[in-house]
Amino acid sequence: MRRQLGTSYGIRAAYGFTKIGGDNYMPMSKSSLRVLKRGGVPTSKYAKY
Repeated sequence: MRRQLGTSYGIRAAYGFTKIGGDNYMPMSKSSLRVLKRGGVPTSKYAKY
């Protein structure tokens, strides 16, 4: 799984998660992190649980 996420996955995991509605989103890129910080839902490079 780490190979699929890339070698800097541990750094991205430090972004934490953001709750929107009933779902939690964890960004996997800086662009997804910016979208979440603005209150939006990212369209790529994120994990939803």
